[in-house]
Amino acid sequence: MRVGSSREGPPVQNKSVNAPKERNPVQLMAAVLSEMKKGDAQHAKVLQARAVADAIAKSKDAEAERWAARATKRRERTRRRRAAKEKSDHQEQQDAIVTAQDVASATSKRSEGMRDGECPAPGRVKEQQFVMPEPDPDFREAMMWSIRARDALREVEIRGDALTEGFGKLATSKAERLELLAAGNVVGENDTRDGVAQQLVAAATGLRAIARDDWVDKEETPLQVSRAIRRFEKRVRKARAKRL
Repeated sequence: MRVGSSREGPPVQNKSVNAPKERNPVQLMAAVLSEMKKGDAQHAKVLQARAVADAIAKSKDAEAERWAARATKRRERTRRRRAAKEKSDHQEQQDAIVTAQDVASATSKRSEGMRDGECPAPGRVKEQQFVMPEPDPDFREAMMWSIRARDALREVEIRGDALTEGFGKLATSKAERLELLAAGNVVGENDTRDGVAQQLVAAATGLRAIARDDWVDKEETPLQVSRAIRRFEKRVRKARAKRL
């Protein structure tokens, strides 16, 4: 009996072409997170654009509401002004109608002997003549004095500026003359000093009378005082040098 022998070869391995490489769990998780981040970024961009559009729409609505409120207030204010003007015009017309009639008459009065329950007669009936009283002498005198006082105040205000300017000029000339007197360059210094002093006293009295003498109370700065002292000392030295 012939027994056939069968050859058993090695197992054939099936190799796939271009098969992807297997990834470990860490790489797989990183890939999943990356895909999720990409999706979140796109969703976030969409939400951001929608939020910007909503904000713009809200601002437009708020602006429209403000303008509408302003227009409503303006219309209401115009309506109130128009109503007030119409009321004022109507009142002026009524006053003109009343004053166009006899000023000495009063609005209707009941007829004499009229029984209770009856209405007064229509129209206007003269009740009393209104006459303006004549002013008494005291009132006339008070009015005259008030007019004189008003004119005097105006005259004082007009002359006050001229008096102030003249007083300033006199004060300046007085200071200059005193410096010249100290230097010995003026003849008849006693007469000059007395005349200027009298003018200054008169001007100061006038300023006190009109309450305008406070302008001369201005304090000088230390620099101005020192300069005036130096100028005065310089002139004194020159005068002494001339005498020698």
